Amino acid sequence: MTASGFLSGGGEMGALIRVHDWGSSPLGQAETWPQSLRSALSICLNSSFPMAIYWGPELRLLYNDAWMPIPEERHPWALGRPAAEVWADIWEVLEPQFARVLQSGEGFSTYDQMLPLLRGGIRRETYWNYSFTPIRGEDGTVAGILNQGNETTARVLAERRGRFLLDLSDRLRSLSDPRAVIETAQAALGEHLGANRVGYGEVEETRRFFTTERNWTDGSVPTREGTHDLASFGPEILAALRAGIPLLIPDVERDPRTNSPESLAAFDAIDTRAVITASLVKASGLKAALYVHSRAARPWTEHDAELVAEVADRTWAAVERARAEERLRDLNETLERRVAERTAELAETDRRFRGLFDSALQFMALLTRDGTVIEVNRTALEWSRITADDIVGLPFWLAAPMRGNPALQNAIRDAARRAAAGETVREEHEMRGHGETRAIVDFSLKPVFSADGEATWLVAEGRDITELKHAQDALRQAQKLEAVGQLTGGVAHDFNNLLTIIRSSADLLRRSDLPDDRRRRYVEAVAETVDRAAKLTGQLLAFARRQALRPEVFDVAERMRDIADMLGTVAGARIRIVAEIACTECHVEADVSQFETALVNMAANARDAMDGEGTLTVQVERRRRAAGEFVAISLGDTGHGIPPDKLPQIFEPFFTTKEVGKGTGLGLSQVYGFAKQSGGDVVVESPPGQGATFTLLLPRAQRQETVEPPAPPAAETDPRDGGDGRRVLVVEDNLQVGEISTQILRDMGYETVWATDAQAALAFLSDQHRFDVVFSDVVMPGMSGIELGEEIRRRHPGLPVVLTSGYSDVLAEEGSHGFDLIHKPYAAAELSRILRRLTRRDPSA
Repeated sequence: MTASGFLSGGGEMGALIRVHDWGSSPLGQAETWPQSLRSALSICLNSSFPMAIYWGPELRLLYNDAWMPIPEERHPWALGRPAAEVWADIWEVLEPQFARVLQSGEGFSTYDQMLPLLRGGIRRETYWNYSFTPIRGEDGTVAGILNQGNETTARVLAERRGRFLLDLSDRLRSLSDPRAVIETAQAALGEHLGANRVGYGEVEETRRFFTTERNWTDGSVPTREGTHDLASFGPEILAALRAGIPLLIPDVERDPRTNSPESLAAFDAIDTRAVITASLVKASGLKAALYVHSRAARPWTEHDAELVAEVADRTWAAVERARAEERLRDLNETLERRVAERTAELAETDRRFRGLFDSALQFMALLTRDGTVIEVNRTALEWSRITADDIVGLPFWLAAPMRGNPALQNAIRDAARRAAAGETVREEHEMRGHGETRAIVDFSLKPVFSADGEATWLVAEGRDITELKHAQDALRQAQKLEAVGQLTGGVAHDFNNLLTIIRSSADLLRRSDLPDDRRRRYVEAVAETVDRAAKLTGQLLAFARRQALRPEVFDVAERMRDIADMLGTVAGARIRIVAEIACTECHVEADVSQFETALVNMAANARDAMDGEGTLTVQVERRRRAAGEFVAISLGDTGHGIPPDKLPQIFEPFFTTKEVGKGTGLGLSQVYGFAKQSGGDVVVESPPGQGATFTLLLPRAQRQETVEPPAPPAAETDPRDGGDGRRVLVVEDNLQVGEISTQILRDMGYETVWATDAQAALAFLSDQHRFDVVFSDVVMPGMSGIELGEEIRRRHPGLPVVLTSGYSDVLAEEGSHGFDLIHKPYAAAELSRILRRLTRRDPSA
């Protein structure tokens, strides 16, 4: 197997491993790696769980995408490097663990292992769950180690802090002497934070640093670190100092070797809380100051600052309680009752919160900024059939609904990142419930902001909308059926009118005593009615975007000038046309005939809106939209406008506000269908009482130099001439159409053979029959006319094929594939012209 084979896929790390210079590494080129390493690495790279491989005597490091966040700034530097070099800061912990697996050949796992990692140049106390699994090489010895795991720092520190605060509260609650409260709190806090010394300052000692006798006239204040300018203190601290209030002072040895700027900033963050605590100490009458003196064994973090503030708050609460017991023992029962009431209120508040949280119909979860789950409501747990232990403490994207779906997990991870940045994310995803149940979930992630505008928590919510989606689909289907019913009724109405004319004319033409002039009139009426039916069919196909268009590149401005007179004729003499056509390089690629038909329909609509009198403004310009550059053709009228409630319906088939018999309601539908089939759009603007403006938007095309084809020969006045015995293979599955087609061709002098399907036609062609041309319908059962034409091209090169169709979605979507095409209904003269051109025996004729 090549390197590209076993390293295929694998996300970002797979790509990094593929391009890494392994030739200069003891591992050698990837193509030479042993099969055991290849197999293990393939599993690693395609896993969504954090995995790494340490290989060879030096335990060279390889890892997957999910493991990338673990080394943080060491990525991608760590790729291919020895474990002792990558983890130099914690090697004293990892080395014996690696050695144990290598020597014993047995796996090793550990939980909440403390690793003092260097992160951002600072040694951090981190905790991990991880395992080492031996990977045996081809000779059966341990050649490498598979590592899996995840960080548990947040949970461990949270649990430790909770246990410390709970224990401290219990200890402080048992003390009745305020001095003992402060000393106990200081000692516990110093021990927990790893401070070298904590102490309790008497008032005399305090006054040596914070004197109440000073007038503060020289603008400075003495502290343990010397005299500081008053401007360096905040207003709250200054007010406390002037009032002679002892303060909680973080007295840090500012040694750059042991205290980073981050740790000093953490101390500075304590001062504001310290003022509040000291103020309460003053108000209680206790003449003492609480302070911490520390040469920290590790940098202080913002968590330490928060903990100090929390301890100060709890210490003051204990002091207040002790002083209250000392001074007001007779009110002890009252105070206890108040505490009990307050505790009950908090319990009730928590109960209400849990009640609301668990009774919510939507799935809810509370996450940390990094996406770790800390709370899940009962609805979510019951839907997934899991317990809180299965999800709390894990990244949200690894929860049960996302299992086995890496794409969904990545989407949820990205949503958490965006929410942590302050964005409210709302998306629809397919998720898994219990078992193999699939559901469409309306999912959202919202940030919870702190007072300073930072996102501190994330709230995940979800709602199973599967049934709603099904209901919406059913509604859309019902609306489609309603639209089909409306379309069918309109088509039936118009075609019945046309068929009435044809049927009546045919009945009268059967009369033997009918005068020649009336016979001609009825024949012309039938021909005109057929043309009207063909036009109606064309409008239907254009609306349905199923008409086989003949697109060509043309200049819209030039074409508009050519058809200005036609628009004037459509509008009528009492409508003034104002043309503003200054557009240059306004070329589009579209069907010219359908383009002109669309303009005529728009002009006719404007004329009717103005009751035949007013101003029609025609504009052509270039417009840029999100989808690209378009040519905009606008027709604006001065009519009464379109009511707002009618605007959504104007492009519906057979919708019209005209009187019965004044219009089919397909004009604007044709415009809409032509625009969409040409890759464009049509929009309408109609401010109340200010007329309406319809704008046809067509994609702008590059100008093409074209050579005008020679004009086709004029059709003979009598289509019965010209067959000259040429043989035509007619392929038509409709019996009536086949009979009339062969009869027309015979009347024009052609010899015909009729096949009712493509297989029969191919049989005629392979049976030594000689034909000059094949005339085939497009839509037939089995093989279509286009497929038949392609097969004839392969088997009988040079044999012309003419296609005919009244409708074909294949033609609409793919074109005629290079075959000549005549649309149904066709005139005998048009069919004769095409057949004569294709069957000329003298090419120069």
